Order: sequence, then C-alpha cells, then structure tokens
Amino acid sequence: MTKIAPDSVDKLLSSISDEDLRSIVRTYALTHPTMFEALKGGKEESVSKVVAFDYASEVKKCFRHIMKTPRWEHDWHRQPEYLDWEEVGKDLLKVLKRAELSIDAGRPEIAIETSFLVLEMDDRLYEEDFLYEREDWDADDLCLDGCFELIEKALDSPTLSKEQKLEICDRLATYHHSVLLEYIEYDVQELTDSVRGSLLTDDEHLAILIRDFQNENGWRKSSMACGIWNYLIELDRIGEAEVFFQENNQIDELRECYVDYLQVAARHEEAMQVIDEGIKLAGERRLYGLVRKWRERKLQILESHGDKTAAASLCQDIFTDAHSSDVITCYRKAKELVDPEKWESFRDKMLVKNKNLQDYADSPLAEIYREERLMDRLYDHLCSARYGLMDALSRYAKEFSADKQRILIARLEKEFPISVGYNPTRRSYRDLARRLNTLAKICPAGKELASKVVKGFRTKYPNRPALIEELAKVEL
Repeated sequence: MTKIAPDSVDKLLSSISDEDLRSIVRTYALTHPTMFEALKGGKEESVSKVVAFDYASEVKKCFRHIMKTPRWEHDWHRQPEYLDWEEVGKDLLKVLKRAELSIDAGRPEIAIETSFLVLEMDDRLYEEDFLYEREDWDADDLCLDGCFELIEKALDSPTLSKEQKLEICDRLATYHHSVLLEYIEYDVQELTDSVRGSLLTDDEHLAILIRDFQNENGWRKSSMACGIWNYLIELDRIGEAEVFFQENNQIDELRECYVDYLQVAARHEEAMQVIDEGIKLAGERRLYGLVRKWRERKLQILESHGDKTAAASLCQDIFTDAHSSDVITCYRKAKELVDPEKWESFRDKMLVKNKNLQDYADSPLAEIYREERLMDRLYDHLCSARYGLMDALSRYAKEFSADKQRILIARLEKEFPISVGYNPTRRSYRDLARRLNTLAKICPAGKELASKVVKGFRTKYPNRPALIEELAKVEL
C-alpha cells in the first residue's frame, strides 16, 4: 500500500473547497449519515458537530468490522484469520482524522481520549498474544505513531489547563511499558519531557522524574535513572547528581553515565576507581559479561592515555576469562602494547591463564601457538585436548612431521564407533561417510585410517546395503 506524507495530505485538504469536501465524503457518509449531516454546513459547522460522535463506539467498530462473530471481545484472539489489518488501519485512520477536527472545535480532550482508546485496543491485541499469531500486521495498520502525533497536537491547544496536560503526561508515561513502542519511531519520553518542561519549574519537573523512578520496578528503571542524571547535569547541579549516583550506583547504565561525565571533566583517576567498583560489583553478582565489558572500557581509557604497561596487564586479566571469540583479539592487542624484548615472558604467563580452552583442540590457543611458532606446545595441546581434534587437524596437521601426524591421527580412531548398531539409519551412515572423507583429506595417515575403518565396516556389516552405499562415497 502506497504511503502519503502527512504534509501532502494537509496541503491537499487546505486546497479543497467546502463543496468539494462534501462531495468527496458523500460516499463514505452513505454508511455514516451523522457524519454527512455534520459536513453539510461547511467546515466551521462540521467541526462543531463532529464532536458529537461516539468515538468509543467508532474505535471499537474499527477492530470488529469484519469479524465473523458478534462476541468479538471474547473471541477475537481465537479467530485471527478474520482480521484484515489493512482494513483495520484504514478505518482507524479515518477515526483519528475525524477526532482531529475536535481540536479546532475547542475540544482537544476528545482527540486525546480517542487516541488513548486506540492505544488501549492495540495493547489488548498484544497482551492477548493475538499479534503473535499474525505476521501480516504493521505498526502503520495500528496507527501507533498517528495516536501519539494526535495527542501531541492536542496538547498544544490553549483550552487545556496545566493540570489536564500534566495528567495526560502521566497517562503517556504508562505507555513507556508497552512492547508495541518497539515498532514505532515516535519518542514518547521526549514528548512528556517537553510538555512537563514547559509547564513546570526545574524543581517540580525533577520531583516528578524522581517520583516516577521510585515507583518503577521494571526494565525502565535504568533508563529513568540515566534521565534524572542527565537532567541534573543539564541544570548544572553536579553535587545533587553525584549524590544521586551514590544512592543508585548498583544501576550499571547509571554508572556508565557517571564514567562518561568524569572523563569529559578530565577526572580520569576517579573514572578508573568507578570502573573498578563496577568490576567488583559485577563479579559479586557473577555477571561475567559485565565484568568483561567494564574491563574493556578500562582498557580503552588506559590506551587513550598512553599507559601501555597498565593496559597490557589488563589484557592479561581479560585473557584469563575471555570468550573464545575474544581470545585472539586480546592476544593481538597485548602484543601491540608489550615491548618486543619483554613479549616472550609476558606471553608465556598469559597463555597459562585461560584454562577453559585447553580441552578444545580447535580453540584459539592452537591458533596462537601457530602464530607464535610454538609448535611443540601446539603438538602437546592437540595430544591432550579432549574435543574437536579432527577439525583442528584439518588446519594444523600439515605443520608436523609424518611421524607426529600418525600419532595424532591414531587418537581419532577411537572417535569412530566400533559398530553402527546403535543408530542404523541412512542419516548416521551419511554422517559417517562425511567424517571419513574429511579424515582422508587431512594427511596420508588420515587416509590410511579412513581406509581401515571403511574396510572394517564392510567386513562386519556386509548385509547393510545403505551403509555399503554410503561408504562407497568415501574418496580413498
């Protein structure tokens, strides 16, 4: 469906005369006679009469107009096939357009209530798991952005009191929890902050932010804490901001904001202390991913200040419990930081720290051994590793002599089952053939072992045609 920009629609409507406008809506008015009567008197009279519509009923009709059962409020989540989302979106857009007329009529609360009704119905759809059953819905069909845009326009009306606007902001704040907001671009938080900022003093606005923060127990608490911090910094109330951090320093996102502030203020030693506290707290909570994140942040600061010695030592700590994907990166970073004449001693201490990778033959340790040309260590690593030997030998076997290749390949013999009697399926036979093909391509010793295994299976299971057929695909 082609989308039209809102400003294009506004220009088009402003260029249409009253008579033309009545002509355009006549077809729609056939099924909505009240709307037709309202439009007869021209734009001013139309605006004054359109507010008489029952918008709650109109909104509900949008969600049930093609349902096959009158008990739609109870059965809609059981019959998702009866909703055409594009049709729902078209009808919702018409209702919102009509509700927008109420703003010009001096009744902005009608536009606001209509928007909240639509949002409430959309939330019900999601809470009922209804939307999980459909893949053809779109945020535009639910008019999510349109609802918030209409509320924003209504909030600009001079007929609304300060108390009314603040109450609307409180209602908007409840929608910060809605998962549906992940599907829109509109920033609801920005709207509420803007309206409150224009109506309240700094202290009043801050009091509301703190109230909402204290009442929040969900996932938004972290972002709300950062919002209070940023607001205090914006007001240049540094002392209050630091007290707020000390009271809520268990919030990791707030700690990040504080570290950013300290760095901008050139308070680098304090920033490092705050990071160290974050590492300690994360370790106590066993949040090892967060520990790694804080260490990486600390490493960036040390590098930016040219402290290579401390940065290299931190690399060693990161290497100790680094994930497999981060080990090579950490190793290469350390090599850049350490003086060449000290590298060998530093490297040997670092390599013995990450014991989690020693059981895996194809772990990053093997790649580091090859890069450092520590071939004896690579050989010992492959001999002692418990898992992934075939994959490792596919990459590293050519680095060794024929005798060592034969010793390493011999370790693979026990990985092949003595028989395939436990899982005699075509799939297991095909997997066996694939592994034997891989083995045969590693080196001559691998080809010999593959030939031996094939021969053994053919001898033991001559009456299994599927197995014999798959073994015939092994290239020996």
